[in-house]
Amino acid sequence: MNIIIQVLVFSILIALTAVTYLTVLSIRQKLSCTTGMMAAMLIGSMTGLITGTVLGADQSFSINCMLAMIVGVGGGVMLGMPFHAMAVLDGLMAGVMSGMMGAMLGSMLSPDFLLPMSFFLTLLFVIAVLLLHRIMKQEAGILQETEPNREKMKTGSILTVCVTIALFSLVIMGSSYKDQPKAPEEPHVHTGHHKMSE
Repeated sequence: MNIIIQVLVFSILIALTAVTYLTVLSIRQKLSCTTGMMAAMLIGSMTGLITGTVLGADQSFSINCMLAMIVGVGGGVMLGMPFHAMAVLDGLMAGVMSGMMGAMLGSMLSPDFLLPMSFFLTLLFVIAVLLLHRIMKQEAGILQETEPNREKMKTGSILTVCVTIALFSLVIMGSSYKDQPKAPEEPHVHTGHHKMSE
């Protein structure tokens, strides 16, 4: 089961990183160094964190830490290279830090939480990459940047609060349900009498 999870998560990581890199290459002249640093930091940090978490079940902490740092640094540096040395440095440091944090998270997680945490982090990565693509396309002039009005900001804030409370509550209820002590089994009572040997 762990192999299937790892293959699925790594496929998503590779696909999102590749799409982001190709998008950056196509419009890099229209993007600022700040946007490049953001892209490098996002890819470096999330790939390192997710890699360390997913490999936590199979690898020792030392090997997991090195592998997660390699993946995070590789992704961060690759996204920073089309921009500036500052973006490369940002991606490199994000990969180092996230690789270590991912390995720590992966080693501390119980096996039951490996799947939910892997998918939760991957979902966050997908959302972050979608927002990054939107920002890059707006900065390049491909998408029209619209100023959020008061009503949209209010709706977005309320929705964010509701989703946060709902997710928090689901995790609390799920963990309390899982941690409930099992009812002790009643001892088996023998109805027959044992004869004592004299």
